[in-house]
Amino acid sequence: MVSTLRLCHLLGFKNVYLLGCDFNMDENNKYFFDEERTKGAISNNNTSYSRMTEYFKQLQPIFEDVGFNVYNLNPSSNLEVFRYKKFDDCIKAEETDLTDSTHRMYVDPKKRKEQVDGKK
Repeated sequence: MVSTLRLCHLLGFKNVYLLGCDFNMDENNKYFFDEERTKGAISNNNTSYSRMTEYFKQLQPIFEDVGFNVYNLNPSSNLEVFRYKKFDDCIKAEETDLTDSTHRMYVDPKKRKEQVDGKK
């Protein structure tokens, strides 16, 4: 998961939404699909979740500094490092209005503003 977030950043994503990320496993709550887990496997998964949480605590300020936003869409997740955001709000945030012209849609928004303000 840590390397996946790194790849998302390298590929230029500004927002990443974690869906179904609960960071908890026990005898009654394993995976969302039908799969058996031994007590040892459950313990190992929870140890991994704990380690990743510590990594994310260290990375979160760096993510914020570079404008890389990670949101957790699970309100009952044990991964509380990343801000919770409602699923519908995430969809709305990523919508693109195509009712008007798409002219200059691929121009960096900062450059677009400079062009409109006459600064370049």
